[in-house]
Amino acid sequence: MQSSEFNFCMKSEDGLDRKRKSEESVTSVDDQKRIVQKRIVHLRLTGTLNKKEQASDIDRWIKLVIKHYVQVLELHINILFNYIDKLSPRYSFPPASSDLGSLVVLRLSSCDISKEALKQEGMRFSCLKELSLSLVDLNGLTNELLSRCPSIENLKFRACRNLKDLQLCGFSKLKNVDLDTTTRVHSYKIEASNLQTLPINCSNLKEWILETPRSEIRAQYIEKLLLKFPFLEKINLSVSYKSTELKILSHQLKALTLNFQDDTMIKKITIETPNLVSYKHAGHELQPSFSLNSMNLEEVDLTLEPRSDIGTSWFLQLLEYLGKFTPKQGLVLKFFTPPVLDLLPHPLLLLEVFIGRGLLDDRANSLI
Repeated sequence: MQSSEFNFCMKSEDGLDRKRKSEESVTSVDDQKRIVQKRIVHLRLTGTLNKKEQASDIDRWIKLVIKHYVQVLELHINILFNYIDKLSPRYSFPPASSDLGSLVVLRLSSCDISKEALKQEGMRFSCLKELSLSLVDLNGLTNELLSRCPSIENLKFRACRNLKDLQLCGFSKLKNVDLDTTTRVHSYKIEASNLQTLPINCSNLKEWILETPRSEIRAQYIEKLLLKFPFLEKINLSVSYKSTELKILSHQLKALTLNFQDDTMIKKITIETPNLVSYKHAGHELQPSFSLNSMNLEEVDLTLEPRSDIGTSWFLQLLEYLGKFTPKQGLVLKFFTPPVLDLLPHPLLLLEVFIGRGLLDDRANSLI
């Protein structure tokens, strides 16, 4: 079966001017004689949608080529402004009752995501590996769209509207994410074990969650994060930390969660966050030097899982460590004993303790 690449350009006001890169041409949507024996690999359609009726023409072209297992689909619809009709009509994607399962690459510009079509039964992009959206109105359907792309590897957003909460969770094949948005996004949540690049241009970002336990970060990572996103109010990091010192300076930060899979190198932690309300920390080591400055701290949740034997000196260090916290609502300590500590027949013991503020003020002496 032969392969073809089609490049269509909309120019006239009464329909579509159609161009092909090869010598052959298609003069009508209904004229399929020259297409039927070909496999159409790539369809690129560009131009301006002058009339609403043209949207149906675009639908017909897409439905035509997907019958021939098109792999790359590009729709670049320009936005035309005039003083009579205000903005020209926008094209809604995907077309109703269409099977787009063969798509590997999808690039959309200045389109709207259709709620009705997207939620119809069987609408999936099973083979899609690259999704690029520019000036697209997502209508709050971002996660709905992505849930139908199980094989996605490369994801790009450029100045999209109604992105809202972005949840990238469970995408084991996701490698590259590029986010550039000028509109308000409530939060990003990204859980991608094979993620390689993540450039983000969104200065008003409020929440950052990075859960990649096998990834390693250093001190410069957090410094750059706070500089790039000065309005961050919540940070949640589940990573391996590979620096001797951890310093977090922020007047906006209200919630901080640090879950370190490897924190053996950290010797000093300094947290200057006067408006911090919640602090959660999970790790293996008690850092020799620790300071936290926050007058608004309400809750502290600590999870410790020491990897070596523990004794009196370790418990004394623990008491000194606990004395550095004065949360208004007390402190929760979750303590996993190492396997070498044979307290019970089970090798792993979870001891969960709630420490009231009074005990903290007394430096937890009553625990001895």
